[in-house]
Amino acid sequence: PIEHAIVQVMKEASLLFCLPANPFFRRADGARAGHAVQEATYAYAGWAFAQHFCNRLGPAYLALRNTLDAANPSHAEVLNDIKRRFREETFTRESIMDLVAAHPAL
Repeated sequence: PIEHAIVQVMKEASLLFCLPANPFFRRADGARAGHAVQEATYAYAGWAFAQHFCNRLGPAYLALRNTLDAANPSHAEVLNDIKRRFREETFTRESIMDLVAAHPAL
């Protein structure tokens, strides 16, 4: 009863403290009170995981890096350019958020 309610409030308050800038606390129209604390927390964790998973460089990049000589400035420049393009031109936090907002059933 009341003890359980107090424990639940403490759990939710600790989640709010951990995720102060979580965009899932807002509705799609920008107003507050979008998702419950637990929903916003899971959505945030999934959002971060999706970004890390989608933006990993993968085995093809590692094979190329092992083939080229990183001490050679032109090789190092090519590797840095490829790495930058993989990171910048794949999924950004904003593009993932747009996809999640477009498909709220996820």
